Amino acid sequence: MTTSDPHSLNQPAGNPAPEGATPPSSPWSAPASAGPSSASVSGPQQPPPGVGSQPPYGQTPPPGSFGQTFPAVAQPYGSGPSGPTPPAYGAASPGSAPQPGPYGTASPPVSGGPQPPRGAPLPGGPQPTGPGGQPVFRPTGPAGPAGPAGPSKPKSKTPLFIGLGAGALVLIVAVVLIANSLRGGGGILAGPTPTPSPSVRAKTAAEAYLKAISEGRAADALALLSSTPTDASLLTNEVLADSLKRAPITEIVVSDPGPDSSGWFDVPVSYKLGDQAVTDTYKITTYSGSKLISGTANLSMPYSAKGLDTTVNGVKPTSDYPEVFPGSYQFGTTQKYFTFGDSATVLVKNSDDTSSSSSSITPTLDAEGTKIFREKIVAAADACLASKALNAGCGLDVPAVISSGKTQVRDGSLTRTMKAEARSQLENVEPRLGSSRAVVVSAKGSLGSVDIAAECNSGSGWSPCTIWGFGLGFDTPSIDFSKPDLTVTWS
Repeated sequence: MTTSDPHSLNQPAGNPAPEGATPPSSPWSAPASAGPSSASVSGPQQPPPGVGSQPPYGQTPPPGSFGQTFPAVAQPYGSGPSGPTPPAYGAASPGSAPQPGPYGTASPPVSGGPQPPRGAPLPGGPQPTGPGGQPVFRPTGPAGPAGPAGPSKPKSKTPLFIGLGAGALVLIVAVVLIANSLRGGGGILAGPTPTPSPSVRAKTAAEAYLKAISEGRAADALALLSSTPTDASLLTNEVLADSLKRAPITEIVVSDPGPDSSGWFDVPVSYKLGDQAVTDTYKITTYSGSKLISGTANLSMPYSAKGLDTTVNGVKPTSDYPEVFPGSYQFGTTQKYFTFGDSATVLVKNSDDTSSSSSSITPTLDAEGTKIFREKIVAAADACLASKALNAGCGLDVPAVISSGKTQVRDGSLTRTMKAEARSQLENVEPRLGSSRAVVVSAKGSLGSVDIAAECNSGSGWSPCTIWGFGLGFDTPSIDFSKPDLTVTWS
């Protein structure tokens, strides 16, 4: 039996197929027979989607199929089945390329971009219009079965390479950031540190110099001097530490340098040395680094200490004019029996200090040395006083003939004595250090007068007499304390 099914037609109603053309098969109709105008029913007919039935599970119903039926668009004679249903507007195209249909059919169009929605005007020419000039939308029919899928396109390795490259870049950036941070840089994009101007370098050098001295870092301060001091024996940490205990350097202020004078700058500074306010001006050159031309002062060793093993802040200088930093300097000695006392300290205020003269600094015998000196002198004087001979020594000698040769003095008859006042003067003799060699200590002043009695003969025989004008006073005693025997000599 031949059955006519209106749903199997691909042409709109009222538009018969061209004469001699075989209408394409519908996915819901039976295969067409060889006749030009009829089809044999070989099985049960299935209604198209949207007409009384739901699509199979997992399939998406064609657009516009719910509640209404659209006739399919006629295709030219000899064309193959239509390709897969184009995606909705704006959706991505399928990943695989369409495959060619069976032999003798047209290849489906390649989908490479967004497709217009169903019913939209087709590009490429004028569109049909309806009454009132409104465009006529051609609804499309259900899509035909798709051709067999071709082999899947191999996955591209480009995303993998991009991912590896991005990871490597992140690692490199992290390493650079860590290295830059460890060396104190300002970041990857930080440029080179600009070179400070000469005036800034001069000011920085003055600040560093005073800070090094105030912290007892002698080597760091010396490195900022333009030339090596002639006698740097007192420019040490040990000497600075002793100085800072008595007179710390505080309240350091470094002002801006004066005008540049061919690379030379005068940098004003101020600070407190102990409790005294001090000012100074450092002359700094920036030719080869930033160096102080003047930063130290010469300390004059006490002239009265010549010959002594004199120390300054516990260190023995190598010359009489050692260089020192600003500070407090106390004189001392390693010589036994000598001292400079607690007040033998000078304050070198700045590099141009000439008021810190040590001329008033004099060493003396210490208490033990003074006691030994007196004991030695008194003992030597008493030995001379006890002598009965004409030549008693100690400056108490009496000639054998006196009174212009008119009176003879008997040798062995002399008696030398001292009154109490004179005796006290002898026993409390004051020591005086030598001017050329301080270790040679002599008596200062008179040791007291001596009375001498003897036997004289003026031509009438021997009789007691008093000696006048000879041997009535001691010579000057002295002791060289550099020698171990401490012998008294008279001169």
